[in-house]
Amino acid sequence: MHELSGIGKKTRKCLFIAFVATTLSTFTPSIADYCEEKADSKNHDIYYNATLFIITNLYYVKEFNEEEIDLSYRYPSLPGIFIIKDKEGIKEFNLWGGWYGTRVEVHNFNGFFKWHGIYTILIGKCAKISIMAVRA
Repeated sequence: MHELSGIGKKTRKCLFIAFVATTLSTFTPSIADYCEEKADSKNHDIYYNATLFIITNLYYVKEFNEEEIDLSYRYPSLPGIFIIKDKEGIKEFNLWGGWYGTRVEVHNFNGFFKWHGIYTILIGKCAKISIMAVRA
């Protein structure tokens, strides 16, 4: 406490509160990891039989199997590209590789899929893709 002897009581109290808040926030789980899909969500987009062209640093592969790829977002992000196209044309287009605060679920994907390294790449067709906002 010798280093803080020249600091006032209010400043010490603020530093202590900031330290406690920072310490507690590191143990708080992310909302995106525990988000449940809700069909009545207003920020929930679903596309069927879509063609995907996704090269992104914003999303990482949370889990995957033969039927589903679950992408969750991360910080910081680098530029990328996110395009969803169906029989009616381009439905989603983003040059930053996606949207902050969203989860993406891809069902029955058939195409090129790579997730190791900095970028996640999906180029191909899928039966269904869901984009869900988990933070407003």
